[in-house]
Amino acid sequence: MDGQAKGHCRNIWLLEKSYSELPHFMTALQHSNLGTVVHWYPPPSSFTGYMQFQRVFWAFKLSIHDFKHCRPILTIDGTHLYGKYKGTLLVAMGSDANNQLFLMAFAVVDSENGESWPWFMACKREFVTDRELCVIYDRHAGIVKAMNEVDNTWEEPYAHHRLCIRHLASNVHTHFKDTHLKNLFVWTARQHKKKV
Repeated sequence: MDGQAKGHCRNIWLLEKSYSELPHFMTALQHSNLGTVVHWYPPPSSFTGYMQFQRVFWAFKLSIHDFKHCRPILTIDGTHLYGKYKGTLLVAMGSDANNQLFLMAFAVVDSENGESWPWFMACKREFVTDRELCVIYDRHAGIVKAMNEVDNTWEEPYAHHRLCIRHLASNVHTHFKDTHLKNLFVWTARQHKKKV
């Protein structure tokens, strides 16, 4: 077996093993970053024989602590994970006083759906922040469900919902097929001052 084939076999072995190593990685993360929150669904103790992974949420202690100094804005989105084992990385970001992104919380879930988004948002309320926020998101059905669930702390007056400019601009461009109109829409949406 040549070096390239050995490297390929090693990568496959690492991929096979990677999800089973996740509990150890998260434990190490908590030990090296004291106060970091990690929440599993189902809990690791319910894994029998092999790891039946569904979801894990984590937020670093410094992010939890420092978010109270950020603007009361929360942007949430998900991105697909590629490779042999599919999944989705959910991310919650804030915005600091310099308009810089502030990464706040993460989750790896099976997919963006009506179960994973409400779970992620509930974890954020329980472990990260209970302050009133403006939440910016795309119109993904799972997020909309999470925002509108009964007995949910993500409804007004606890949270104010806004749609993502980038996704709306993409819809404007798709519908009208006019780049100038799309750019004008984005420029208008980013204005902060009211004109009288």
